Amino acid sequence: MKFPLPRNLFPPLELTTNQEENYEKLANSLIKSTLAEYDQFVVHDRKRVDSKRWKPVRTREEVVIYRER
Repeated sequence: MKFPLPRNLFPPLELTTNQEENYEKLANSLIKSTLAEYDQFVVHDRKRVDSKRWKPVRTREEVVIYRER
């Protein structure tokens, strides 16, 4: 697949109000959790990756991609 994707690649997504609210709550929960983990990484772990848990799989410029061991 090439990016960016064409606008009309997928049909319009139709959700009920309840579904929209549930997805918004889920997204907010995931963002909150991710920011808390990032804060832990920056402040408490001093930006050091736990090499026992994470294995580097690819590096490009200054970005490293890890997978969980």
